[in-house]
Amino acid sequence: GQIDGILVFAYEVTTQVQARHQAEDAARQLAEVNQQLDSSNEELAATNEELLASNEEFLANNTELGRTQQALRQLNEELEARVEARSREVQAALREAQQQREQLRTQQRLLSQILGQVPAAIATLTGPEHRYSFFNDNYLALTGGRAQLSRPVAETLPELVQQGFIKLLDQVQATGQPHVGTEAPLQLRDAATGQFVQRYIDFVYQPIFDDQGRVQNIMAFLVDATDKVLARREADQQRGLLHTLFMDAPAPIAILDGPSYVYQLVNPAYQQIFPSRALAGRPVFEALPELVGTAVPGLLHNVYTTGEPFVTQELPLELARHDGDVLQLLFFNFTYQPRYNASGQIDGILVFAYEVTEQVRARQAVEDNRQQALALADELALTNQRLRRTNTDLDTFVYTASHDLKSPIANLEGLITA
Repeated sequence: GQIDGILVFAYEVTTQVQARHQAEDAARQLAEVNQQLDSSNEELAATNEELLASNEEFLANNTELGRTQQALRQLNEELEARVEARSREVQAALREAQQQREQLRTQQRLLSQILGQVPAAIATLTGPEHRYSFFNDNYLALTGGRAQLSRPVAETLPELVQQGFIKLLDQVQATGQPHVGTEAPLQLRDAATGQFVQRYIDFVYQPIFDDQGRVQNIMAFLVDATDKVLARREADQQRGLLHTLFMDAPAPIAILDGPSYVYQLVNPAYQQIFPSRALAGRPVFEALPELVGTAVPGLLHNVYTTGEPFVTQELPLELARHDGDVLQLLFFNFTYQPRYNASGQIDGILVFAYEVTEQVRARQAVEDNRQQALALADELALTNQRLRRTNTDLDTFVYTASHDLKSPIANLEGLITA
């Protein structure tokens, strides 16, 4: 019954102790993060105070803008005064021109000798009845061969009475003041068919004075403007149709006029990009000053000077949709197409644009998600690899432990049963 030995039972708790130490380290780190979070909250509060100060500065800027607008109104009043003064100068110049015309009376006799060679319809009318004293071949052709020397205009061309042309001749005869008509409608009866033919004429009724300053004759100078008027009307119709098509188009369209690129036309779809910003009638870089430092000025200059259209896809531009807004990164597909005038010279640029910001951002989001998914897959693969190594190490440990403990446990069992 005497003690002859000691049985020792032990269990290694190294892993638990290390885990507890790790938990304590994590708790300390969490406390540090909370402390940093408190500091961030304090910084955020300071930022909010700065934002309030910025808002007050913005209100002050609005007040300054009001003063600037008042100054602009004063400048407009000064401009109107200058325009009025300029108008008086123009009127004085017109009076001087009238005096110069009076000095040219003596030269009018020489002019009558060459009227037959002028490529226009010309006739001279004498007396209050406006009898033909001269007409050239172009005038005879215009009247369909009906003009006759020494006969009054009202007798040879009676349709002119109701159209007011005889009244205009009476007025020039009575006042001595010339009359100028531009693209005036004129209906002349065709002697062959008896039907009236619609024409348009540019004309001048110019009084010719005798030595006593009395109206002796009236020179009628007429140019057939029918083709010009009809062509312009057709062009106006085409422009009107084109304008309607542009304004109804669902895609953004604008027309920039002249080398200053003034917005001559802005359709609703284009205006919708900048809902509250005034574009029409303003140069593009005045209406959208944020474009000055971009590639747009160079692109417009190249199209305007070379006539080469420009087409691009997903061009990034930082723009503000509303005046005073912060700049946003927007993406556009657009075409710059040169516009030519009747002389074949470039006088503007057609802009066909389409905003693709949402599409680009959606594609970028998809790409970001794909990259994140690839990164997550790589991380998962690495984690799985580490887990497999851990499982292998654990299997080895269990196998070794079970083999090494098998003999001691058997000895213990023998002792206990003894």
